Amino acid sequence: MKIRISKLFLLALLSIFMLSACSEESSSESANSTKEKADDKTLDVAIDATPPSLDPHVSTAVATGQIATAIFETLVSYDENYEVQPSLAKSIEVSEDGKTYTFPLRDVTFHNGDTLTSADVKASLERWGRISLFGRATMKGVTVEAPDEKTVVLTLEKPSTTLLDDLAYPTGQAAYILPKSILDEAGDDVVKELVGTGPYKFVEWAQDQYIHVEKYEDYQNPAGEGSGLAGAKTLAYDDIFYHIVVDASTRLNGLLSGEYDYAKSLTTDKYDELKNNKDITTTTIEPGMYPGLIFDTTEGFFSDPVARQALSAALNFDEIMFGAAGHKDFYRLDPGLMMKEQKKWYTDAGSDLYNKQDTERAKKLFKEAGYNGETITIMTTQDYPFMYNTAIVIQDQLAKVGVKVKLDVFDWPTLLANRADRSKWDAFTSSFPFVGQPGQTLFLYSANKHSSGYASPEMDGYLDEVRYASTQEEAFAAWEKAQALYWEDIPVIKFGDLNYLDGSRNGLTVDNLFGIEIFWNVDKK
Repeated sequence: MKIRISKLFLLALLSIFMLSACSEESSSESANSTKEKADDKTLDVAIDATPPSLDPHVSTAVATGQIATAIFETLVSYDENYEVQPSLAKSIEVSEDGKTYTFPLRDVTFHNGDTLTSADVKASLERWGRISLFGRATMKGVTVEAPDEKTVVLTLEKPSTTLLDDLAYPTGQAAYILPKSILDEAGDDVVKELVGTGPYKFVEWAQDQYIHVEKYEDYQNPAGEGSGLAGAKTLAYDDIFYHIVVDASTRLNGLLSGEYDYAKSLTTDKYDELKNNKDITTTTIEPGMYPGLIFDTTEGFFSDPVARQALSAALNFDEIMFGAAGHKDFYRLDPGLMMKEQKKWYTDAGSDLYNKQDTERAKKLFKEAGYNGETITIMTTQDYPFMYNTAIVIQDQLAKVGVKVKLDVFDWPTLLANRADRSKWDAFTSSFPFVGQPGQTLFLYSANKHSSGYASPEMDGYLDEVRYASTQEEAFAAWEKAQALYWEDIPVIKFGDLNYLDGSRNGLTVDNLFGIEIFWNVDKK
């Protein structure tokens, strides 16, 4: 397929490249003044956002999940193939009727020296079930019992094919286990003491500067070979400093100078240059997330699914993803809401409606939906360049089918605040993390009250079938129906999978799950 790129789009990209070129000289100078580290047991990581909190039950931010994976652990964890394995649990025992899950616990201690007991797990899961969006859905109709100090039993009203995925998901208000004493003190407020059982323990948070964790000397490894977040963990570093560096050029310059050993989310316009730098190892975090356009499905023009289908039919997703990624190696076209890597959940159902740019069909559907030349308002932000570039390409492509689009550009916090006033927007650009199981896709299930306002009893029914199916085969069949319906209703358009570009020094390479880098079991020179 030929990629047709408009003059407007090229001008947008040119401005980005010119800004990058302006910093090229300073980057080169930095590269020639490489910092000598005091030792190779400290890892300096430049992250791209400030976590709103490190309470893992409260915060949905990926930045929280990044650090939480080092400090806390769950009953079960994902391996590198996105399969669930025991973690704090010795094993997973499921009753014949699928309604009872028994988890014998390993002998481990928290960072404060307390021994992990079933009371800690019970308190953690019950709090997670109260205050986490995912937790509330998972723990509905579930009771947690602690028959003895080393056994936890979950009893379900109905069998669930998604329970283990929900317990293992590592970010977005995850089911991490904390000491009961700390949770009793915090209640449903943000915890003040960050104590877990993970391979690293919390030391310090210097606000807007860094978060410091150090090796937990008494860490007890789970059984099995290290894989993803599961199994044994070999720690190459005694200390990790997560430096909060929101500016991409500053992260890059710090990596080139040696100030940082690892830098997250670099701009892809530097990719080819970095590949040829003998001091730098590039890592593609694949996939990182997917960019999308969220419609107001409750009122206005896009409350009609025909209007949403019309807009989708007018767009070339390849051009949009190239605009978002800035490089052909950092995106892939895919209709699936679950990753290809998640073999038990992935489907391309609905692909007959994905990326089918058809100008005539789009014009026909816009007419059928009653479009009469009104201006459509799309909110976007330059805080995330991929969102802004996405909006520019959409605006240009819709102009070619006679649809007027006004872009309202805000900083990200203002855009989020404006979502509440539906008179201000018809759609807005956003992005979505990949999730552990289909029901965690927030914009599909009406009970989540997503900003799109999408509510479909048929979709809710399919997702309930996914959760409460008797077998994985039945759950997958229901999910295929749900995804096919998604591409008919399109409350949100998924354009494709977007990869991240990370960089490191000293040959350091890391694994990742759900876009989170894992800084143990690493390779380095």
